[in-house]
Amino acid sequence: MTADDVAAGQRLVFQAGWNQRGSDWVRMMDMDPNTCFVVEINHKVVATIVATVFQSVAWISMVLVDKDSRGQGIGKLMFQYVLDQLNLIGVSTIRLDATGMGIALYQKFGFVEEYRLVRYRRQMSIGEHAVASPSSLTELTALNIPAIMTLDRIATDTDRQSLIRQWIEDSSVQVFGNYADKVGNPIKLNGFVLARPGNSAWQLGPCIALDNVHALDLLNKVLATLSEEALILDLPASNQQAVQWALAHGFEEERQFARMFLGRKIREDMSLIYASSGPEKG
Repeated sequence: MTADDVAAGQRLVFQAGWNQRGSDWVRMMDMDPNTCFVVEINHKVVATIVATVFQSVAWISMVLVDKDSRGQGIGKLMFQYVLDQLNLIGVSTIRLDATGMGIALYQKFGFVEEYRLVRYRRQMSIGEHAVASPSSLTELTALNIPAIMTLDRIATDTDRQSLIRQWIEDSSVQVFGNYADKVGNPIKLNGFVLARPGNSAWQLGPCIALDNVHALDLLNKVLATLSEEALILDLPASNQQAVQWALAHGFEEERQFARMFLGRKIREDMSLIYASSGPEKG
């Protein structure tokens, strides 16, 4: 995949009703230009697939096939091709978030379901505004990358430094942190949350925090900041505090994903994950 293919990728995104924007494709190609692929038939892009590699862990995403080209085995062939490429690299874990349509396909390749994520959507302002505690919240910058990376690594068991840096450096992305004091000591980061614009809504997540109080304060901050926007977030079904917060603030369940893996099972700390990054980044 190259920059010339972004428009074709977006055509498939719109066809599927997904939320990614052209900048998301660019971000993925910047991170891993050699593992973003398109399938062409008669010089027309009919399918896409992306693998993002975080050292020993790889994420597969953006598995899209044009509706007029389905049923020909294209998805299966390109998926096997990407698995072969990742095996050559030597990653020990491959993960993905599967839609209901994709679960059976991935199981055939040996992927095992870990847990479910539920997508919740809230339309534009419904007349109430969440209030966050201003004393402990701050907008994060590049200076905070080590602290964010440390907390993210503890929660996800994955070194996502390249992704975190992309988030921080993207002016369209909002990143807030929760500190134990007003000084913002980077050692005392209690949580962070990110929000980025999408085609139909802002995607909230990841939200990673040491406890419920800090997590909900961060979510309230984003809700207060983006109160006039449509919002979506993907919550681990097991995190009832996050689910209850979403339902109490006007979010409605839209669909579910199955988080699946192949290879070594990593040890995420699910007690720290209040919202996922989205299907393309875990």
